[in-house]
Amino acid sequence: ARENIKARFYVDGKCVFYEKPLLESGTMGTGANVDVIVPHKTRSYSDGGQADERGGIPMCTLRNFPHLIDHCIEWSRAKFEDLFASPAQQAQVFLDDPFAFIEKLRADTLDQPAGGERVGAVAKAIPNLRILISTLSKGTGSPTMADCVSMAFAAFHALFRDNILDLIAKFPEDEKTSSGDPFWS
Repeated sequence: ARENIKARFYVDGKCVFYEKPLLESGTMGTGANVDVIVPHKTRSYSDGGQADERGGIPMCTLRNFPHLIDHCIEWSRAKFEDLFASPAQQAQVFLDDPFAFIEKLRADTLDQPAGGERVGAVAKAIPNLRILISTLSKGTGSPTMADCVSMAFAAFHALFRDNILDLIAKFPEDEKTSSGDPFWS
């Protein structure tokens, strides 16, 4: 996975130079793109592929390195959706018909073929279930200001401490790119 445009252009240039095909794929916002690049027959990545035509912000940039104002705006919209809109919508779906919700969850997870698909589906469902349980437990009582502060504190730590510490652990201060340049520049 190439996490930045400079690396994508580098790989694209090498593929064109050595006349090797390239399958370039990624996510942009909520969509995905795939570019099949065949040197001297299709446009190269640096010429602008499907992702370039549609616009948007690569999810890897949005999740880890939002550095332009547009990135920060999109990041905060996505976080609002994750923290407020999606949990409330999921709770409402559950409350409307708990049995249908559980049946769909079972179909999406436990009824998958044994092996990787099932494990992946269950692993993806667990955080969503935790959020649902938390939303339902907080919504059934009478939330207090202390509850709101506690939730805000937990979200702040997850977003602005834990995620940053994870990135620093993955990419230490002396980390170099494949071309030998400092990663943090």
